[in-house]
Amino acid sequence: GKTPIVPDTGTYQSYISEETGYLIPTYNEPCTGGQDEPAELYRGDEYWQVPFTLEMSGLMRRAYMEDDLRQVKAARGLDVAFQFNPLKVGKTFLEALTHATQKQVVDRLP
Repeated sequence: GKTPIVPDTGTYQSYISEETGYLIPTYNEPCTGGQDEPAELYRGDEYWQVPFTLEMSGLMRRAYMEDDLRQVKAARGLDVAFQFNPLKVGKTFLEALTHATQKQVVDRLP
């Protein structure tokens, strides 16, 4: 029942919203690699999302100060989390794979 504070990017938005957590605004920044990484690992066309620090600290403070709202978000978040249990996720994968396989068979028919 912890209330998440996460970047407002990609995968997180699949299961966390303003109703179930706190979304930190982000900006794109080029991946520059580390000093000890081989040069061939650096591609130059990759970016990552960096959270805005002031917004993040503001959301952390808000979550701390607004205990009632944080607990409501936590309860809603648990409801969403239970939609992603292993059995349901496995069933979703099985349905997607079955559909993809059936489509391949139909596409190959004369």
